[in-house]
Amino acid sequence: LAVEALGTLGETDVEWTSTVALPKLLAMSLDMDLPKRHGATLGVAQLLLSKNVVNYLRNDASHVKTLENTWNLVYEIEAKRLYRGKGGEIMRGAVCNVIESLGRVATLPSSSSTSPSDVFKPSKQLFVQLCESATSESLRHPKKGIREAAAKALVSIATASAQCVEGNENITQATLVEQYLVNDRLRIMRQTMDEASSFSRRGSAYTLGIIPDVFITSSNWRAILTSLLEATVPEENPELRDAETRVDAVIASQNILCKLNAKCSNSLACEKDIITISDLKDAAELCLEAFLKGVEDYSVDKRGDVGSWVREASMRAFVEVLRCFQTISKSTDDSGVVVDEYETKCTTILGVLLKQCGEKIDRTRTVAFENLYALLRGIDNDDNSVLVSKANEFESIQACVPFDAEDISSEAGLQRVFSNCLTKAVQVSPYADYALSGWVASTGAVTESLAKAATTALLSLLSEDEDKVDLKEKVAMHLIETFDTHSKIDRVTVPAIRCVDVLFTGGAFDFLNLTVTSLDGLSKDYRTALSDKIRFECAGTRDVSKYILAANALSHVASCTDCIEAKESARLGLLAMMRNKFPRVRQIASEVLHMALSSEDDVDANTEEAMRMLTARFWEAPMNAEMKEAIRAIYAKLGLEIPKQQGTMTAKKDALKTITEENVVPDMLASSKAPTTLARKVGDTADENSSYQSLVEFSGR
Repeated sequence: LAVEALGTLGETDVEWTSTVALPKLLAMSLDMDLPKRHGATLGVAQLLLSKNVVNYLRNDASHVKTLENTWNLVYEIEAKRLYRGKGGEIMRGAVCNVIESLGRVATLPSSSSTSPSDVFKPSKQLFVQLCESATSESLRHPKKGIREAAAKALVSIATASAQCVEGNENITQATLVEQYLVNDRLRIMRQTMDEASSFSRRGSAYTLGIIPDVFITSSNWRAILTSLLEATVPEENPELRDAETRVDAVIASQNILCKLNAKCSNSLACEKDIITISDLKDAAELCLEAFLKGVEDYSVDKRGDVGSWVREASMRAFVEVLRCFQTISKSTDDSGVVVDEYETKCTTILGVLLKQCGEKIDRTRTVAFENLYALLRGIDNDDNSVLVSKANEFESIQACVPFDAEDISSEAGLQRVFSNCLTKAVQVSPYADYALSGWVASTGAVTESLAKAATTALLSLLSEDEDKVDLKEKVAMHLIETFDTHSKIDRVTVPAIRCVDVLFTGGAFDFLNLTVTSLDGLSKDYRTALSDKIRFECAGTRDVSKYILAANALSHVASCTDCIEAKESARLGLLAMMRNKFPRVRQIASEVLHMALSSEDDVDANTEEAMRMLTARFWEAPMNAEMKEAIRAIYAKLGLEIPKQQGTMTAKKDALKTITEENVVPDMLASSKAPTTLARKVGDTADENSSYQSLVEFSGR
C-alpha cells in the first residue's frame, strides 16, 4: 500500500518525486537494514513506472545522473552482495521489479527531440548484465512469486534491448531476445528433464509462455511449443514428476497458441505470410492432443492428487484450441485447410469436461462445469461465441446445462449437476460413457455430500424398471469395461466396486437380464462378470478397505438364485477372503457370507451346517490349523471346489509373473470356469503409483 501511494504521489508532484524522493530511495536501496532497503527498492521500481517522472529526468540535464544511477542500481546491489543471508529472497523479488521497470523505461519514447538525456543511453553490456541478473538465481528460485517476477523482468529488459538505440545503431537485431528468451530457456528445458522438482524448468516454462508475440516467428514457434508440450507429460519415474512444471507448461502452451492465432489472423488481414493457417492447424492439433492427456493426469504424491492442477489447467486451455479451429474454419475457402474430424474433436472436448463434472474434488469439478457452461452457452451467454456448435448432438447436450447455473461446489450445486446435467447427458449416446465415468467415481467417493448426491441421482435415474432397461444395461456394461480398462488402478476400480454395491443395494439391477461376452469369446451373466472382475481386483492387494468394499459387493451376487455360476463365483471370493492374513477381512467376509446364505428361501441341511460353522468361531483370531480345516469343510458343504495351493514361495512368485483371472492368487480366483480376461503382464499396467514409495504415501493419506 505504501508503494502504491508513493506511485500515486509521483504522478501528482513530479518535481519533488524526481529531485527528492527518487535520489533518497536510491541511496536507501543500498542500506544494510533489510526492511529499509527492501521497501526503498520497491519504491524505486514503482516510481520508474511513472512516465512523467522519467520524462522529467530525461529533459533536465542536471538530473541525468539520477537516471544513470537507477540503471546501475542492480549492479550496485549485487556488488555489495545484498542478496546474501536472511532476507535475500525478498530482495531478489524487489530487484526483479526494478529490472522490469527499467525495461519499460527503455521503451518509453522521449517527449522532446532535443532531450539532453541523449548524453546517457544504456549500453548493450548493461542490458546483458540486467538479463544475467534476472536469470542467475531468481528464475530458478523455489518461490513461485520470485520466479514469475524474474521471468517478467527478463522479458521486459530483453525486449527493450531489441528496441533501444546505442549511438545511431540498433542493438544487434534482437540477439539478446533470441539468446535469453528462447535459446537458453529451451536448453534448460532439455537439460532438466531428468531432475526432480526442477525450479529452473518451471521458470523457463513460465518465461516461454509470456514471450511477446513479435518474437514468436515461423522459424521458432514449433521448437517452443514442442518443448512445452513435452514438459506436460508425466515422467515414467514417479520420483522425477513435477506437477508444477506440467501446470506451467500447459498454461504457457495455451499462451503460445493464443499468440499464434492472433498473428495468423493479422497475417491474413495484412497479406503477410508470417504464421500460416497450416501452421496454426498443426499447433492447435498438437496442443489438443497434449491437453486431452493432461485431463487424464491423476498423478499423486505426498501432497495428494497433484494431477488435479494439471487437469484444471488443461480444461481451461481447451477454449484456445477451439478458437484456433474457428479461425481455420473461417479461412477454409481461401486457404483450403480444414480441421480434420472437427465434429469428433468438439465432441471429445465436451465429453471429457462432462466426465470431470463428476470429479471427486470440488475445485476441479467447478472448473469443469464453468468451462462446459462457457462452451455450450457461449462466453458471457453470447450465442455468437459458442465454439462447439459442430459437436455431435449439440442441441441435446446443450440442453443439459441450464442457463441459471449455480456454484456446483455447494450442496445445491451438486444436486443440480447430477440431477440435471449428468442425468440428461447419460442419455445422449455420444456422451454417455464420459458422463458415466465421472458419475461412477463420484458415487464411490469418500466425501459424504458428493457420494450422497451422486448416488441419489443415479438410483433415481434407474428406478423406472421398464423404461430404463437400456440404460441399466449401459451402466452394467460400463462398470465391466471400467474393470477391464483400468485393471489394478485403485483410483478407478475402488469407486467402481463401491458403485456396484450401491447399485445392488438400491435395487437398480433388480430384474435385469444381461449376457456379456468376455475378451476370450465366452458368454456369461453380467453378475458373474462383475464378480470375477471384483475378485481379480482384490487379488494380491494389501488394502483392507478394498477387501471390505469387495465383500459387500460380492454379498449381493452370492445370494442370487437365478444364476448358479454368479453365486458360486461370489462365494469363492468370500471364502478366499476368509483365508486372508488380515483378521478384519476374515471377520467381515464370514459375516457377509452368512448373511448371503441366510437370505436364501430354500436352505438345505448342508447350507445350515455351513452357517453354523460360520457363526461358531471368532474369525478375527489368529489363523490356525483348526480354522483352515473349518474353511475346507465350508467349501465342501457349499459344493465348491477347494482352490489348489502353490507349493513353494518360488512357485507363487512364478505365478505372479503373468496375471490372469485364474492364477493371480489361486486362493482368491480359483474357479471351475474358464478365465474371462486375457493375460496381462505385471509391468504392462500403467499406474501413477508405479513406485513403492508413492504407493505407500497415497495409501497413508
